[in-house]
Amino acid sequence: MALRRPRDRRVLPLPSCLAWLARVVCTPVARAQDIALEWHGRAEVVTGAARVPQRDLRAPEDGRWREQSHLDLRGQLRASQGAWRFETDVQLVAEYGSDLRGGLAVADGDTDAPRAFDLAVTPAREGAHRVRVRLDRLLVGYRGDDFAFAVGRQALSWGNGQVFAPMDLLSPFAPAAVDRDFKPGDDLALAQWQRGEGRDLQVVAVARRDADGEHRARAGSLGVHWQQPLAGAEVAVLLARHIDDEVAGVGISVPVADAVVRADWVLTRLPGDELAASFVLNADASTVL
Repeated sequence: MALRRPRDRRVLPLPSCLAWLARVVCTPVARAQDIALEWHGRAEVVTGAARVPQRDLRAPEDGRWREQSHLDLRGQLRASQGAWRFETDVQLVAEYGSDLRGGLAVADGDTDAPRAFDLAVTPAREGAHRVRVRLDRLLVGYRGDDFAFAVGRQALSWGNGQVFAPMDLLSPFAPAAVDRDFKPGDDLALAQWQRGEGRDLQVVAVARRDADGEHRARAGSLGVHWQQPLAGAEVAVLLARHIDDEVAGVGISVPVADAVVRADWVLTRLPGDELAASFVLNADASTVL
């Protein structure tokens, strides 16, 4: 399926660039005998209804019951040869819901609005129904013995929070997300150096569009993340420039008896030199029944 780009936005040809890079990398690879291809699929169906008071903004126009049904089909392709890899995920989402009829619906079903490149299309939208197709992964990567990099649409997870993760600010889950099997991908470049004994340095640059749909550096993010063992614990340090904010964070994970205690502390300097602090502490343990 050919994905159409909105006419009122200037979109850089990232898919074309990645396709060209994948072709350059994979053309000689395709002749080799040890190329590995993997196909995966996933289907998820969620439906529910809630009784909403009429005074609530979420109340549908034709009654007090608010319904929501969601079908998510995902197809995954992984290709690798030696140190090189190529990944792509195609996501088809069909939705029905009371909110889709009202003003709280996402405009045109455009889930890629803040991202650098619009890789989504809405082939069907009528009343309370909507169908969306998008590329949630599209990347080319390389992994050597102690160095790796990847460029394209991908997901990145930092921090120790199980639900609320203040250090996972560059490519986060939505705060109200319940399904966390797949994190939505962002358009970013990631470089990683492994220094042995659990020491790891990551540098990431995330590209986005601003509220006017323009590609500007101030709408993006740049972050550095260092992680290493220390006295039986695992310590992480984060320094980042996130949109208009300057961010510094420290995370720690330490085993306590049969559990693991994790904590993140993040300090953010907002525009105007105002400071904001976030802290999360959680412990988790598992057992066999």
